[in-house]
Amino acid sequence: MFGGKKRFVGSFLTLLVFLLAVASCMPGEMIPTKVEELRGLLTSTEAPTAVPVVELPPETPVSASELATPTVPATPIVPPEQTSTSTPLPATVATLPSPTPALFIRAFSVVAEDVGTGKRLTFTWETSGASTARIVSGTSQRFARWWDVPPSGTLTVELPGTNYRDPAMALMAQDQSGKQVIESVVVDWPCQYDYFFDPAPIMCPLYEATFMSAAEQAFQNGRAIWLEEIRGIDVVAEGVILILYNDNQWQSFDDTWTPEDPESDSGAVPPEGLLQPVRGFGKIWRGNQNVREKLGWALSPERGFESAWQWQAQESLPAIAYVRSIDGDVIRLYGSDSGNWEYVTP
Repeated sequence: MFGGKKRFVGSFLTLLVFLLAVASCMPGEMIPTKVEELRGLLTSTEAPTAVPVVELPPETPVSASELATPTVPATPIVPPEQTSTSTPLPATVATLPSPTPALFIRAFSVVAEDVGTGKRLTFTWETSGASTARIVSGTSQRFARWWDVPPSGTLTVELPGTNYRDPAMALMAQDQSGKQVIESVVVDWPCQYDYFFDPAPIMCPLYEATFMSAAEQAFQNGRAIWLEEIRGIDVVAEGVILILYNDNQWQSFDDTWTPEDPESDSGAVPPEGLLQPVRGFGKIWRGNQNVREKLGWALSPERGFESAWQWQAQESLPAIAYVRSIDGDVIRLYGSDSGNWEYVTP
């Protein structure tokens, strides 16, 4: 009897624990009632009322491989799309500039034909990538002739003459960005007149050379040259005296001496070994104190020779002329009647 009671109490306690566990899972308001009932059973001396047994569904056994491998859902979980309240910006497409075509001159040629003293020139050209073009004539520089032309084409012009021997004709092509290319062609075009010396300047003579009788005398600080005459296009000057100083300055004077004039001044006594100039040189030397003081006394008597004179074509001042000295030197004179001088051929 006692043994049976112990078994009953043990079974009862086990059932009590189980019911408390179940009660904890029940709604909160039911828990106090069940606890009070259980307390009553523990303290009651009456025979216990049978407690209904709650049968749980049998648990499904889980294998060790299933415990080790996590279960992956068959369908991937896709997060919900996020919605934005802002207005989407329109897509911006970058516009790249069109490449600029390469600028170059494909061809440029000039055909020259004689027309009197001038030339008829026919230009033919072709460019690539150019928007404008211009042809420039090398017959002059300060007052250059030019023609605005299309990027490719043909042009015929007539020019009366050239200031430069074998002038260059240039084609200038330009694109829309301002880039420029130039091509030039030399035209076989000799000057109308020839120089009396070589090598000749690239700029043409204004007129043909004058060859004449001349005289020259050396002084302490320069020289004097007498020229019988010099010619220009519309002028002839007779009896010209050039005074060339050693400081590369020069002056010109008219020779006004005549046989009625004295040849020299007996009161002007030169130092020993030096001479007083006579006739035309002497008249200028005695009558112009600046010339006398700057030029000094003569070193030797004057001597005659054959000289040459020639003007050069010029687009701006000063005028330029060439004269040949007694030693065969060619001297370039800058200015009409005074200025600077230099040797062309030493």
